[in-house]
Amino acid sequence: MRNRKIRVLIITSMPWRDDNNIGNSYSNIFAGVKDKIEFAHIYCRSGMPQNSICHRYFQIDESKLFLNIKNRKNILGKAFYLENPQNTDIEEFSPTYNRMRIMRWEIFFLARNILWSLADWKNKQLDNFVEEFEPDVMFGTLTYMPNINQMMIYISRKYNLPLFIYSWDDVYSLKQFSLSPIYWIRRFSQRKWIRKSVKQADKLYAITELMQKEYSKYFEKPFELLYKGYSYQKEVFIPKKIHDPIKFVFMGNLGAGRWKTLAKMAKELDRINRNKRKVLLNIYTLSPLSKKMKDKLCIGNTSRIMPVVPNDMVMKVLQGADILVHIEPLSLKNRLFYRLSFSTKLVDYFKAGKCIIGFGKNTASLKYIEDNQCGIVINHPSELKKKLVTLIDNSKIITEYSKRAWLCGFKNHQIEPIQEKLISDFLSVMRV
Repeated sequence: MRNRKIRVLIITSMPWRDDNNIGNSYSNIFAGVKDKIEFAHIYCRSGMPQNSICHRYFQIDESKLFLNIKNRKNILGKAFYLENPQNTDIEEFSPTYNRMRIMRWEIFFLARNILWSLADWKNKQLDNFVEEFEPDVMFGTLTYMPNINQMMIYISRKYNLPLFIYSWDDVYSLKQFSLSPIYWIRRFSQRKWIRKSVKQADKLYAITELMQKEYSKYFEKPFELLYKGYSYQKEVFIPKKIHDPIKFVFMGNLGAGRWKTLAKMAKELDRINRNKRKVLLNIYTLSPLSKKMKDKLCIGNTSRIMPVVPNDMVMKVLQGADILVHIEPLSLKNRLFYRLSFSTKLVDYFKAGKCIIGFGKNTASLKYIEDNQCGIVINHPSELKKKLVTLIDNSKIITEYSKRAWLCGFKNHQIEPIQEKLISDFLSVMRV
């Protein structure tokens, strides 16, 4: 059996790209194990993959669901092979689709779920892709999207394939807030398929301790912690000189109201700059931004939105900062949704070895920063001025927290033991 690599079938909604959260995390977790594992990937959106790990793909483009429902001769799904999956273009979304991403209306999500329930995705093309790859295990993300959970269950049952599920966000509990009846219709209908997929799973992972504990109770099955990580071999922390003006960098997703949180910080930094320019905030994001959002985020000589940087340049940008900004939503609805989540971007921040400042209502990410004392946390806008001024006026504090961030990564996010555990878990449940 061990004359060949372990074959892992990955299932996600988004294409496996290093410039989106899911793809970036999967590349991080599985980087450096290509001599032991071979990958194939099924995804359910438009766009092309972009990574250095996986070559075999099966795409079900949800923009073609309606055509399939209208006429079954319009087959869903196509298999393809990429010799060099790193050389693909970033997908350009239409203005209409970007507006939908910004608004995130519940009716759009409900309509998508209905289309998936009517489409014929359980077809010969999908079966042939799985059968030709002959996977040993399947690895997917626990999601609110019923089609992904249904697909994992279908393939696992049909091919007696061990299923590994990784949980990132609170997609199941009722500790949520919304005044929309459509939201609650979706929530309850989605829970059915989440329960079924968890029941089908051979191994379950959670991204935070809080999620691990809650979900283990909900489903009466054990969840284990799984973090993103980096190699720290032969590395030591080396303090760097602080820039003048002090360089703040935010990098990540500004959806779910995070842009409002960041705008509050930018406004406060601008007040601090009133008499003398002490700080500069550079914002890097792939999130679609309306004119209103840009106006609030770009303030004079204080804050600006930067051009997108290639994934291989991300760490250089982070290491060129003095202070790295982590943002969480302030609204009740978004705070509750992300209360158990962990921002994988924080692991990049730890590796960069820079002072971290987290701002927003308390979530598992901010709790992690507090518990590990690896950054400064601000939970309320009224605390912004005092904590920002204290930090900006004392370079020793910036250097101290830079070292703490790096040490947190060194202690908790070494990639080698994470990968060894994953491979061991795969081998323990393989049917062959």
